[in-house]
Amino acid sequence: MKTLAFSLLLLAGAAQAALKPGDTAPDFRTTAALAGQTVEVQLQAALAKGPVVVYFYPAAFTGGCNLQAHEFAENLARFTAAGASIIGVSGDGIERLREFSADPETCAGRLTVASDAQGQIARGFDIATT
Repeated sequence: MKTLAFSLLLLAGAAQAALKPGDTAPDFRTTAALAGQTVEVQLQAALAKGPVVVYFYPAAFTGGCNLQAHEFAENLARFTAAGASIIGVSGDGIERLREFSADPETCAGRLTVASDAQGQIARGFDIATT
């Protein structure tokens, strides 16, 4: 299994992931949204194409999370030029993420955002969801 170079950007306090650079990331498959459309994402499939930045955020349409998504969307070309892709993961349901992914003030139709409503992906990365 490939390793994952990832970034965990957490807005809530002192939470930290237990994964260290070079650790094998837990694979996940979930429903996501991109440009208002539902898509399926699987980490291992994304990794087969190159490095993946997986970032976690608590909820769509909240101040810090909006800014974070917007910054990733605005800088997506730089990640793509480096051969990397980005998957945002939140506790939101897919309906909310479809809207968030298309919003010009947040993901601007460029950023894939995945639903982790049950917190299983976050727990796999040793991130507390409460």
